[in-house]
Amino acid sequence: MTVHDSEQPGGMDGVRLVVPAERWLPSYRVALEEFRAAGKTIAALHDPDTYDQWKPVIFQQIEDRRLGRNLPEGWVPESVFWLVDGNDYLGTGSLRHRLTPALEQFGGNIGYAIRPSRWNMGYGTEQLRLLLVEARALGLSKVLLTCDDSNIASARVMENNGAVLQDTIDADVDGVLHRERRYWITLS
Repeated sequence: MTVHDSEQPGGMDGVRLVVPAERWLPSYRVALEEFRAAGKTIAALHDPDTYDQWKPVIFQQIEDRRLGRNLPEGWVPESVFWLVDGNDYLGTGSLRHRLTPALEQFGGNIGYAIRPSRWNMGYGTEQLRLLLVEARALGLSKVLLTCDDSNIASARVMENNGAVLQDTIDADVDGVLHRERRYWITLS
């Protein structure tokens, strides 16, 4: 993994991808409330109401996911990063180290979320750019990304980073059909 609280060239001043740490936890907690207020439920993010339950274990769980330890059935190793600017948490990105048949339909190699107060400012595009640096460092030659067919903002973030639309499919996610766009990015 190449990220260790350092900037990566070519991006927005001060914005960087980091391994989650205590320093950004207060801002992360505020962002969770923003997601709730915006009506957004994102599986990769924590419930602000259960803060006292997950706070003591969050960083160990993130490390376990990266190493592939104690994963639920069907999960793959996954590196989780936070996009930050100073002490401000801006978003979460995840990089799944390999694909399963389920991830090929929904989820792909990379997932990302930007806190609502920072939407439409270019942070999603920057976060994905930085996640692609990490994917290259992990040795991936191409990555799959998916988004809901109606999520034009996410599709734009992918396309801004060179993603090519493969197709649009109906993906079965826990018995619920989702119309998903599937994009590939070839890493050089």
